[in-house]
Amino acid sequence: MLKINNNSLISGYIKQMLHEFNLPKAKVLSIGMQVFAGGYYITQNKLYRALKTDVYTSLKNVKDKSFFHLIDNYIYGKSYLNITKNLELNSSIYNKYAHYYLGDYLRFYRDYKGIDLMSM
Repeated sequence: MLKINNNSLISGYIKQMLHEFNLPKAKVLSIGMQVFAGGYYITQNKLYRALKTDVYTSLKNVKDKSFFHLIDNYIYGKSYLNITKNLELNSSIYNKYAHYYLGDYLRFYRDYKGIDLMSM
């Protein structure tokens, strides 16, 4: 586990990796999830925008044109204007901002790939 204000080679590598990866602001859909109108969501390698607020119950919701609007196919790591973000590098120190950003990345990785690395 890295400590805050660490300036090691590993913390620099982690920050550079997070800077280069295009992290989606979109959430990965799961059954029973609350979906909000105007929000972006990913499921089955597709990127959607919700048209109404409701609970996501099944894949039938995705096919419903009044519930979701298909934006594009989602390609892991690809940049999408106003939908993805990158870590801003302002120092080589592992700080609070980098720590929270790493948490966002690990939550996305868990939801998208099904591999939970949060405890590492």
